[in-house]
Amino acid sequence: MVVQRRTVLITGGSSGIGWALSEFFAIKGWNVCIVDVQEPVRFLKGMRLFKADIRDIDKVKIVIEKCIREFGGIDALINNAGKTDKNHRRLLDIPYETWRDIISTNINGTFACLRSCAETMKECRRGNIVNITSLLAQRGFARIGDAVYSTSKAALEMLTECASVELLEYGINVNSAYPGVPVNTGFFDYLSTDERAKLAEPTIMNELVYTLCNLEPGEVTGRSFSVTNWLEDSALLKARKRAFAE
Repeated sequence: MVVQRRTVLITGGSSGIGWALSEFFAIKGWNVCIVDVQEPVRFLKGMRLFKADIRDIDKVKIVIEKCIREFGGIDALINNAGKTDKNHRRLLDIPYETWRDIISTNINGTFACLRSCAETMKECRRGNIVNITSLLAQRGFARIGDAVYSTSKAALEMLTECASVELLEYGINVNSAYPGVPVNTGFFDYLSTDERAKLAEPTIMNELVYTLCNLEPGEVTGRSFSVTNWLEDSALLKARKRAFAE
């Protein structure tokens, strides 16, 4: 019996957490559509790069059409692409253009990908969407110098909840996931080599996100999970067992 390869579209999939996920899904036998402005360090079987700026809805639609033509559909979307102010300027110091650019990428770009993928998933009556957020988007974790990033990621938490309600009737699950601990990505370029060595590796998200991309319609949706707490959820434990038994 021939098992059809499933397809995942990963924005910002060429580096950091995005690349770790791209590599993991490819190893698991999925077709991986990487949407990024830069190339990954290498290509594995089933990987395809679609260069595009996710802020441009027309280009996003073209990418999704190409992905569907090549692989037959999209089973899962991982909205990972995002920007931050690497200078970590305070609210009164950050240039308006920088604020607008980050908000445009992190919120508008994510919405463009979510909507476009949901439109094709709707026809199949199933699909999984995972929005990568941050601990800084949670109440009680505000930090000086990260207002724009935190605000954009908090918006994605609410987008996740709203989309899950609206897309449930089409069998589409929408959840968010975040590390819960600092991860060694470009976000922390300002740290020394020794300091970055103490951070978690980007692969920390792999198991959680893979589980969320293997959910059955309506199984778990509208939820926000951290790497530090998701294994306490009985529904996800069941889904994890099934996902990794394949």
